[in-house]
This record gives sequence, C-alpha cells and structure tokens, in this order.
Amino acid sequence: MSVAIFRHGDKQIGASNLSFYENISGEDFYQRVWTKAIADTGVTLFREYSQFEVSDLEQVMDELNRLLVWAEANLSNLGGGDLDYMRPRIENLLVRIPEACKENDATFHIC
Repeated sequence: MSVAIFRHGDKQIGASNLSFYENISGEDFYQRVWTKAIADTGVTLFREYSQFEVSDLEQVMDELNRLLVWAEANLSNLGGGDLDYMRPRIENLLVRIPEACKENDATFHIC
C-alpha cells in the first residue's frame, strides 16, 4: 500500500477520471517517518485522510516546506536512506501541486 495525493478531473468519482495523481510514500515509511514529521511540525492539511482546496495552496506549500526542513534536520544523521527517500518526494510535490492548481478549482485528496 502507499499514500498518495489525487484529484478527480470533474465531479465523477472514479480511478479512470483522475486528473492528478502523485505518490507520497509507501505506507510503512509514511507511518514510521511522515506521521512523526507531521506531528512535530504541526501540519494540519497535508496529512493522510485529508483534503484541501486550491484556495489552501499557500498553507499546503508552507506545510510541505516545514516537512522538508524537518526531514533535512532529523533524517540526515540516519545514514541518508530515509532522507534520500523523503526529500525528492517533497520537492516533487512542491512543484507538481502548484502546477495542478492552475487547472481548476477541484479538491485534492490524500489517502
């Protein structure tokens, strides 16, 4: 299993109707590392089983930046494997989410 962010292309819900999809993390890594990072940084929107709107973009970007700072401060001393896994995913999301927000006012889901 994995944790991902997605958005449907229109009001119809279904896997074939996804207009945006990005993998965030494998489930084990998410539970082991992301949940601690989210708790430590006070993230409220960018977390599993949540959703956000295009109007929340500024807060989501702030939360992702806080998660990146946390990862660099807390994972760099662990041999690099966890940081090497988490950092590129956050950096990718920092680029892809704003791009996806330009398309329409849909709701993004994280699960």
